[in-house]
Amino acid sequence: MARVPDGSERASERAPGRERWFFLEAEAGPRAARLRAEELAHATRVLRLADGAAIVALDGRGTARPMRLSLTGREPSLVERGAPWTEPRPGSAGALLPDVEVALSLPRPSRAEGMLERLVQLGAQRVTPLVTARTPPRARQLSSARRARFERIAREACKQSGRLWLPELGEPRSPAELAAASGERARVVLSPGAAEALAACVRRAASAGERAWTLVVGPEGGFEGSELEALESAGFEPAFLAPTVLRIETAAEAAVAIAVHAFVER
Repeated sequence: MARVPDGSERASERAPGRERWFFLEAEAGPRAARLRAEELAHATRVLRLADGAAIVALDGRGTARPMRLSLTGREPSLVERGAPWTEPRPGSAGALLPDVEVALSLPRPSRAEGMLERLVQLGAQRVTPLVTARTPPRARQLSSARRARFERIAREACKQSGRLWLPELGEPRSPAELAAASGERARVVLSPGAAEALAACVRRAASAGERAWTLVVGPEGGFEGSELEALESAGFEPAFLAPTVLRIETAAEAAVAIAVHAFVER
């Protein structure tokens, strides 16, 4: 039977130097679990794990399964070695993390990749590319190759940080599309001229029981006035991070860290 570990068990399971973590194929059912092809190649060719090696297999949807790697058959397979453990979806009752969406105009690729890795480690559950008037052409869409690269980075960041829920990578949206899709969530847009600090804003929402946030970070050069007005009219509360000008990735990472901290300390 699946279990939800308490804090001490989580710390033990995720301590550095313990079993390696790998992602399962999404299509494989619980009775036919198999590792993703690139994960299996990494386990056997790079790490050179031996037959019977203890690993933890992740489905990316809240379940971790202790298993052993079997290399004796015609094809590598997985053998259960204990009860799985689970975590509630971020933002749900009993969850370790809030459901944080960060929407932002993507910086250049080399900066975006490092940012994504850190956002996943910090606890972002969804990253949505934002298309504004000042978003450069390269950041207005996600090619299949770039999406695949981002998804690999997210999986590696999950394994490194011990996350059981794989974050989502949304389709690019305009501010108007984002406003229409945000639903029943706390909505915040980072604005240097705002009267309230983000920390105070999310702390108030967390104290009121809020479990889901959409945090919006503008492009380099800032939002057009009409874009910011449209977001505020749709219920996005303006908040500032610092008295200085921040890069996109710095603002996004700081915003997620503040929101997660407000959730865990409530």
